[in-house]
Amino acid sequence: ILGAATAFTRVVTLSGYATEISNFILSSYTGKVGILLLLNLIMLIFGAVMDNIPNIMLLTPVLLPVATGIGMDPIHFGIIMTANLAIGMVTPPVGVNLYVGSGMSNIPILKLAKATIPFLLTFVISLLAITFIPGISLWLVG
Repeated sequence: ILGAATAFTRVVTLSGYATEISNFILSSYTGKVGILLLLNLIMLIFGAVMDNIPNIMLLTPVLLPVATGIGMDPIHFGIIMTANLAIGMVTPPVGVNLYVGSGMSNIPILKLAKATIPFLLTFVISLLAITFIPGISLWLVG
């Protein structure tokens, strides 16, 4: 998976598709709030269906130019991406942490997934706070 992600990332970057996708997103959405919500949605969806390292390799070349295009600090973008992908680790269908928890506790995955819903809601609220209040994640940077 990692090799395929590396090859795909190079093709997307060298072909200029990353720039085209970034420009399309920036031209289609005029408001910063809309773009931030779109970035979160994309990262959440990818995080729910694929592992973190390939996600970082695939999404960063496409979404980082969008983030910097609206004036977001790259460190802030990285923290948002990490938070999104962490949420994806406990979200079905892939939710690797659900499978680990199920295996360790002998609780069926569906029952475990239902039990994580309150935590997922808390994660999403925290993600929105991190996204829209940059000082939460950047206060150490200066």
